[in-house]
Amino acid sequence: MMKFRKSSRALVLTKENKILLIKRTKEGKEPYYVTPGGGIEKEESSQEALIRELAEETGSVVDKIKFLFHLDDVDMKNSVDFYLVQEIERKMPTGTEWLYSNEKNK
Repeated sequence: MMKFRKSSRALVLTKENKILLIKRTKEGKEPYYVTPGGGIEKEESSQEALIRELAEETGSVVDKIKFLFHLDDVDMKNSVDFYLVQEIERKMPTGTEWLYSNEKNK
């Protein structure tokens, strides 16, 4: 049986009713955007991992966490739980860039 990396990701609805995305860059490639989230540690639930990852990546404190769907990405060997969350506060960590859903990448 194939082993999948377990992770949690979120569609973060801001106080301004926008979706928050994280900017990622890799040397020699165009920047791209992802939903915030990351791996689930052994002792964590999916929701606990999501709350931790959101705090680490965006400085977001969230409320109203709603499970949306689960996706097994066979090509990437990743098992992902997706959530919709309402952001109630954000303190941007150093070195993090984000894009709101209605902005254009310049």
